[in-house]
Amino acid sequence: MPIVVAAHAGVKDGGITFQELIEIYKGTKTQWKDGKQIIVQSREKTDSGFMVLQEKIPGFKEAYSESFESKRWTIYYTDQDANQAIEKTSGAIGVSDLGMVKTEQLKVKVLKLNGIVPSPENLLNGSYPLERELTFVYLEKGLLKEAKGFLDFVSSDAGRKIMRSRGYLPVN
Repeated sequence: MPIVVAAHAGVKDGGITFQELIEIYKGTKTQWKDGKQIIVQSREKTDSGFMVLQEKIPGFKEAYSESFESKRWTIYYTDQDANQAIEKTSGAIGVSDLGMVKTEQLKVKVLKLNGIVPSPENLLNGSYPLERELTFVYLEKGLLKEAKGFLDFVSSDAGRKIMRSRGYLPVN
């Protein structure tokens, strides 16, 4: 599923580059193009989305680590708290994923990244670089009938259609 850089719905900018994201986390880019202040809503170091950014964006790991150590930004420890902060804070920027944005009907602006729209199609064709895989972890022995029914539904055509409609890419 695409990991996205999201902004408050009122932000005028429609996209961001890797370099701008690094500058924002370094604290050297502090304003949107219209002059409004950028408010970073961040996650903890072990958040899977931030781990992907640190791996895939050259220079982001250092910028993020420095900003984390200096306590430059507010840190959130759940996806929902971080997403709500982006949604409610004028000028906010943060990291989410397309599935959560769609499923939770978040009123945020998903930004293009290096000019590329984060979408399942762009993830599949290789033009969008930020993704994470979600999986179900369970023990088959002792799996409740209801849980097995849920797993069967998720892998059915109907379940896969629902996941795709929410921005997730079901595995074949």
